[in-house]
Amino acid sequence: MIRLYHSVIQPPQHVKCCTVGKFTGTSNPDYDEIAVSLGTYISIYAQIQMEQDIMKQIVNEPMYSHIYNLATLSLPKSEKDYLVVMSDAANIVIFDLHGCKFNAIVSLPYGRTGLRRMEPGYYLAVSPCGRAILASAIEKFKLAWTVTKNNENLPTVSAPLENSRNKTFVYSTVALDVGYEVPKFACIEVHFKQPQDEPERTFNPKTEPKYLTFYQLDTNINFLVRCGKKDDEIPLPPTSSLLVSVPGPLFDYPGGVLVCSTGHLQYFDNNGQLKDECDLPQRENEENSIIITSAVFCSSNGWLILLQNQFGDLLFTKIQKQCKIQIQYFDTVQIATSLTITNQGTLCVFGEEYSNSFYYITESCEDVEEGFVEKTFSPNTENTKIEYFEGHEIKNRLTKLITAPSFRGSQLGDIISIHGSFNKSSLKITRKGMPTKVLKPIEIGGGCTFVKAVKKDPLNEYDTFIFVSNESTTRIFEFFEETRELKDSKESLFVTDKKTIDVFFLPAFNNTSSLAQITTEGMRIINDKEKHDWKRDESSKIICVTANPSQIAIVYDDNQIVLFETDETSLPKEVSSNKVMEIAGQITSIALPQPQTGVRYVEWLAVSAVNDGLSIVYIVNISKTTEMWSVSSRQILDKTVISMMFLFVPGIGNILHIGHNEGLLTRTNLDDSNGSLDNATLKFLGNAPVTFSRCEVKNQNSILINCASPWYTKGLSLVQLSSSPFVSCCQYKAPFFIDDSFIGLTTNNMVLFYTPDKNILIDTQTLDLDMTPRQIVHIPNTKFVCVLMSDLIKGKWKSQAKLVNYDELISSEPLQLDDNLLVSAACYLENYNLVAVCVAKNLSFFPKRCDGGQVLLLDIGSGIPKVVQSTDFDDIPQAIAPFGEYVILGVQETLMVLKVGRTKLLKKCCSKAFPHCINYLKAFGTRIIAGDAMESFHFVKFDKEEDILSIFADDMVPRHPLSAIGLDRSTVCCGDKFGSFCILRLPPDINDDAEIDPSDVGHAFENEKFPGAKNKVELSNMYHIGSPITGLCLSQGDFENTSIVYGTVDGEIGLFIPLKTDTDARLFRLLEDEMKKLIKSPVGRFIEQFRSYYTPLKCVNDSNLLLSYIDLPTNLQKEIAEKLKVKPFDLSRLLAKVDSSI
Repeated sequence: MIRLYHSVIQPPQHVKCCTVGKFTGTSNPDYDEIAVSLGTYISIYAQIQMEQDIMKQIVNEPMYSHIYNLATLSLPKSEKDYLVVMSDAANIVIFDLHGCKFNAIVSLPYGRTGLRRMEPGYYLAVSPCGRAILASAIEKFKLAWTVTKNNENLPTVSAPLENSRNKTFVYSTVALDVGYEVPKFACIEVHFKQPQDEPERTFNPKTEPKYLTFYQLDTNINFLVRCGKKDDEIPLPPTSSLLVSVPGPLFDYPGGVLVCSTGHLQYFDNNGQLKDECDLPQRENEENSIIITSAVFCSSNGWLILLQNQFGDLLFTKIQKQCKIQIQYFDTVQIATSLTITNQGTLCVFGEEYSNSFYYITESCEDVEEGFVEKTFSPNTENTKIEYFEGHEIKNRLTKLITAPSFRGSQLGDIISIHGSFNKSSLKITRKGMPTKVLKPIEIGGGCTFVKAVKKDPLNEYDTFIFVSNESTTRIFEFFEETRELKDSKESLFVTDKKTIDVFFLPAFNNTSSLAQITTEGMRIINDKEKHDWKRDESSKIICVTANPSQIAIVYDDNQIVLFETDETSLPKEVSSNKVMEIAGQITSIALPQPQTGVRYVEWLAVSAVNDGLSIVYIVNISKTTEMWSVSSRQILDKTVISMMFLFVPGIGNILHIGHNEGLLTRTNLDDSNGSLDNATLKFLGNAPVTFSRCEVKNQNSILINCASPWYTKGLSLVQLSSSPFVSCCQYKAPFFIDDSFIGLTTNNMVLFYTPDKNILIDTQTLDLDMTPRQIVHIPNTKFVCVLMSDLIKGKWKSQAKLVNYDELISSEPLQLDDNLLVSAACYLENYNLVAVCVAKNLSFFPKRCDGGQVLLLDIGSGIPKVVQSTDFDDIPQAIAPFGEYVILGVQETLMVLKVGRTKLLKKCCSKAFPHCINYLKAFGTRIIAGDAMESFHFVKFDKEEDILSIFADDMVPRHPLSAIGLDRSTVCCGDKFGSFCILRLPPDINDDAEIDPSDVGHAFENEKFPGAKNKVELSNMYHIGSPITGLCLSQGDFENTSIVYGTVDGEIGLFIPLKTDTDARLFRLLEDEMKKLIKSPVGRFIEQFRSYYTPLKCVNDSNLLLSYIDLPTNLQKEIAEKLKVKPFDLSRLLAKVDSSI
């Protein structure tokens, strides 16, 4: 049974709710923090004031639970705020943020775990004075807690106080500002109780009367009481849906609550008296405004409320001294799921789709008469009263996901996903790799193969010279501080008429240092503005070179190796010149290890040769001994080596990095005591040669690896940079760059680029779309995908298809399909080079009606889609797939086998034995895997001679798949609408020799108690992710490195990586068991219980738990490793190996 390793590439992006506070306790008044719930994660954003304000994510931690709601708890005379969180763990949790960790100072259980509408927490309100917390369920129950301080001045809560009311539904809950009086709360409720003397009626949320109900937390009787009697409840319009608390006596303001309903606004004071009401401003010639979210700003200098309607319009609202409502149009932003205003006056708009945006509020609406109510308005085309300063693009509303071969070196492939709806839709390309930003390229001409940046003096902070070389000359650029430009250097000490192989500094001894330039003819040493040349003879050429701080080794084309050592003046002196007799092939690369502390000269040299593998040579100074160089160890390599480099990793030693011409990277450890090599690992980096150069990342020595895209080492891990391929690249430290910057050579240009944020390890590019994308199909062996879009416009469906070059993000002219067609499914028919598109004709939902469906065949050979064939069907086709020379089609509960004819598809056979609606099809030979929208998967055999389809196996569990992918003819992977991932597999003793049943229904009557096929699939793997899985596909790596890529509707993207050996699987399972003892869910839920939400967890490891081992203290690492009977290094290496294989 296969075991999987789960890794998250991108956490969820959809913000459910947010709150503002000073959670880290900073005393800086210009520093604000926003806590946001991402479903199963909680993030903290900080607004940091610099030359230009930035909104930075400082914490993002998984909760292993579904977060209901969160709120800020502010205690009197406290400079620090606390975060109150309610979740399906059924615990009320109060977090104290320490650094980047959530510390639960209160975690008190109150109910049953799970997503239940009767468990309090869906609505959460905290009194402004910090004395009470109220949590409401959707139905019936409400719980309240009193908040006090303990001896350490930390908040603590009482036992929960309950107030339950049968047949009651809650629509909104807020805490009222009543100063330091008895804490008070308000709710919008519906009381649905069937009178005994009336006939049974259906609950209609649009017409049921709603009431405004007040609750008090009476600390005298220690009970949550409902204010007034039943007859005193305040009736509200049936469309009331949102309450907004008005700042009150705590800040010397009016207090009370606003009730928002469709097109109407009411204001009640804290005693429930209606003080004023008015109509909401609405757009000209548009329907009434519906308030969907709100934001309240309150300080000692003033207050305001912003209400957002369904169009994104912000309505400025205040309550004047005479308890009159002032409301008018303010500005327009994108539609938000949550709004908030920071203490600095920054408006944070967490978008329902597309992006999160942050604005300065530059103007208010104070200069109008009291009680002014605007009736209608025209929305602004540009923001006038708010100023945009930053935005974070999100991948929310992910509807489908595929992978395609990457042309930028990503082994995983390019993840192509479609998002959003209407004109806010987009196609996004996600690549594994740290995002890079490119400055203006410098044209240098073609043919250059080498680039290296060096300082003018080792003590300088920034690099001065850039060496660029082709096959015959070297060009040197210099950065001039006065003009802040890169120009050709006028320095005359360098060699410019030869090809430069390498250039580097030899460290200073006695305040002297030397710069070495190695060309094909020899070596030039520049010391104290003097040049010293060394060369052998005119007939031999230098082919490769290596160096460490005290030694230089040069190889000539006749395999002669010359070794230099530096003295106190940092001038290299030749100490040896040898040919290693055991190495017969042509040497292609050499590498010297990095000396450890207290060691000046190393004794080993790595040498690779054609058809002779890798050799570790023992080198000694033959001026002091008569011994010749000898090979101490060998390693056979199947691929050609073109470059090598050692990196010293503290605690581990020298690791030899070996670059192959075929894009492979081999890493192996050198034992300094005997020169042996062990622990070799292999990784494919891309379809390009692998070369190395040294760099520094966060003041740590590292190696910059150039392949199809740049990489750099981070200890044992590898970090990929997302950029276009380079011929050569190196690090460049310059004053006009932010942090780490690099130079890359392309065909004709020298490109300067840098990494703006090292915490982001994926790069995303976006192509905006005009309509809602429904399907996406990759065209094999090309850079194109076909995007199919549909929208309901003025009562009619409009659909179009277009080709998109996903590498360059360029789209073709769209093909407009006939009116009233809605795209439902699509696939690529490789045998015909056509894209098959399933559409519904004249579909309406209210009332539900459809005139059948069609299958369109699109020719994409010309670069613009063109309809070449159309076939009508009686119902909507919702699944289609190639089947050799045939096409298989799912039309509701019917499975059809069709043949492509000249003018339309011809039906060969069909089966109506499926329970509900076929939404997935995949063929392997004569076997078909069919997914049903409500009844999991069925395995079908096609008898080609008799033209009969027979179901021979199905699933006993009624799963609801949203996405699926067939792994092989016996295995299918499924992601369902409840957020669970599973793999189903046929038992090995089952074959498809089912009894043929031409009627398709015989098996249903053989046993009425157990309907379905005779054979059942087995559950191989199960794992709960937490959000509906809308996309599943395979990565683009080779067969041995194939992973399962998934995407959720909340924008989470991750991988399931198969572990290759039973030993690794066993070790990971035992390590995860140990980590579960140390790491708990911050909200108090058992991690394994969350991962087993609907079905028990099976054969999947969680990378968040496993990688936490690396961050443990050394003594804990050793203790766990001893329990597992392995070395700590072996565990770390294995984790890094699996994680870097992504």
